[in-house]
Amino acid sequence: MVSAAEAAFYLDAFKKVQATRYLNGVGLVLVIYDWIILLERESRTVWKTRWSWTKGIYYNNRIMTIIGLIIAYI
Repeated sequence: MVSAAEAAFYLDAFKKVQATRYLNGVGLVLVIYDWIILLERESRTVWKTRWSWTKGIYYNNRIMTIIGLIIAYI
């Protein structure tokens, strides 16, 4: 049998995990929203430039952020 203290501990942990998942979902939505509103500007400025380390780091940051948020949300 689980004591009241243990039950309270597990309930508190569950609430914190659930809150973390909600916040990760909010972050994911904000990143997708950012992509949508900046897509036109990015296509005019970044896509037309030649490849460089800076452009590679930029794309790595854009892609890894959304992948990390998706993994954290799952």
